[in-house]
Order: sequence, then structure tokens, then C-alpha cells
Amino acid sequence: GGYSPIPVLFNGAYRAGNLEVLGRWHPWQGAFFIGAGVGYQTIQYHTNVSLGALSADVGPIAATAEVNSFYTTVGAGFLWSLSTRLYVGIDLGVTVPFRFSGGLNVDSSSPAGNSLQDASRDMLSYLSSFVLPRVSLLRIGWRL
Repeated sequence: GGYSPIPVLFNGAYRAGNLEVLGRWHPWQGAFFIGAGVGYQTIQYHTNVSLGALSADVGPIAATAEVNSFYTTVGAGFLWSLSTRLYVGIDLGVTVPFRFSGGLNVDSSSPAGNSLQDASRDMLSYLSSFVLPRVSLLRIGWRL
């Protein structure tokens, strides 16, 4: 399995996290494996949006973009044992999202802010449906 800490902060505005459970099958009892798993990921970014020429009318708008999704992942790779407890590996696969939530939340009651919020939901929903490659060039593990 894997875990990336949720409160990764960049200038107090960016948070990302991931929690997943993976399984591996070694068909020939060697380093080669086929694996699959499920997980949950979240990305959130908060900023003040300036709408250019409209800024004089509505001013900067506080906005938070958030994408949360459950996903499945499949792949194959190699996992070598360097000692009884230390492992090193590489793998390649794909991540397939299957449940999405999120969008752009705008702290404004202006028509421009509401229009921006509505348009972004469709775009984020579309982008979150992509099947993405999964590459681990170096995977280091410790067995308990």
C-alpha cells in the first residue's frame, strides 16, 4: 500500500494527498510481478482570482479548486530483495478513475464568479476522467 500525507502545503494554498492499497502477484516466484489496487486521491488549491478588466467591478475573488477521486490501478514491474527486509523495484501501469467529486468554489455572489464556477465543474469533471500512466522509476520498501 501507499500513503502521501494530506497536508502538503505550498504557500499555505496547496494540499494534496493519496491513500491506496496495492496487491502484487509474482507468477514465476521471481522479481517480476503483476499488480492491482484501489485508492483515493485529493488535490486542493486556494487562491484569489483576478478577472482582469472586471476586477474594477467585482474585485479579486477568493476561489478554491478541488478534485477528489477514487481510482483503480493495474500494472507490472520488478521488485528485488536486497536483504530480508529491504526491497527495491520499478513498475509501470495505468490509473483509472471511477468516482469524481469536486470543482471550483467561488466566494462571490457576482454573476462573473458564478459563471466561472459553473464552467470549471464541467472542465474538471472531463479532465478527471482521463486514464493516466503510472510510472515508478524507483520504489524502495521496508518489510516489517
